[in-house]
Amino acid sequence: LKAAGELSSAMAAFRTAIELEPTYARGYNNLGNCLQALGQHARAVPLHGLAIELDPTLATAYSNLGNALRELGHFRAAADALGVSLQLNPLAAAAYTNLGVTTQLMGQPDRAAHWHRVAALLSPSDATVQLNLGAALEKSGRLEEAATALESALRRAPDNAAALLNMAAVRHGQGRLDESVSNVQAALSLDLDSELEAKAHTTLGTTYMAAGSSAASMEAYRAALALEPGNEMAQRNLDKLPVSPAYRAAASYECRVLASRAARVALALAGARRAGRGRSGQGIALLGRPPKQRGRDAPGGDAPLSCMLFRIVRYLRRLETEQVDL
Repeated sequence: LKAAGELSSAMAAFRTAIELEPTYARGYNNLGNCLQALGQHARAVPLHGLAIELDPTLATAYSNLGNALRELGHFRAAADALGVSLQLNPLAAAAYTNLGVTTQLMGQPDRAAHWHRVAALLSPSDATVQLNLGAALEKSGRLEEAATALESALRRAPDNAAALLNMAAVRHGQGRLDESVSNVQAALSLDLDSELEAKAHTTLGTTYMAAGSSAASMEAYRAALALEPGNEMAQRNLDKLPVSPAYRAAASYECRVLASRAARVALALAGARRAGRGRSGQGIALLGRPPKQRGRDAPGGDAPLSCMLFRIVRYLRRLETEQVDL
């Protein structure tokens, strides 16, 4: 009944089973799943907990508990529950996927990519697994690997809007802006809900902005705001347009500041590791001084500047969280 989407009937059946056998752990676990399907994650948590008390070896109860805790924003507890689930059933691809999603929400994209890779080994033909892997790799700045995973997802599900939008982000980061636009337009040709359509228009606006097409970018941001008036990114970027020479010069200066900062962090981390010291007390973020601002923007136009800034920020984030080898 649950698989058929008849949640009310399924819940009634599970409650009857529990009344007949109050120690039936799977009944509580399945009832909790139904509540999660209805978005009632807080009510599901104690049911999964009771299932675990009744049967501490029930791997799916730990997995479902982890999913409910993640939806409630308790990421560390969710990861712990999913970890126990995998100890009990190390071949559960879905649990690795859920652990990957959870660790990405914890700001650990490299670790998330690791768990998604394991899920991909167990379910190599699953488009969603490849999509999640590509998204994690994109967030960690490993764009070539992300593109490979997303291409695999799109071969299996060419009309997957999320995969198309993630691929657009990857192509943007690689400086392949025409391809990024094509990916977003392909997503917009699908039947999207308003939230995803607004995200697509925002992504399109960002890409046009990087390409220096202010008019097209403004149109895309306005379309996003018409669908989602509270879209802060679209509004913030729209407020910057049309791009002036002064704005380009400021962006170029910011890019050089971040490049200098990334180099200082890399050198400081390398020196600290050679000396056998940690990051603490090294003053890494304060080393050196930012470069002097130039009077004009560097040559090459908006697209190279945007892509350089994109890569520097991602690399710096990984350096400062010690997620990259030196």
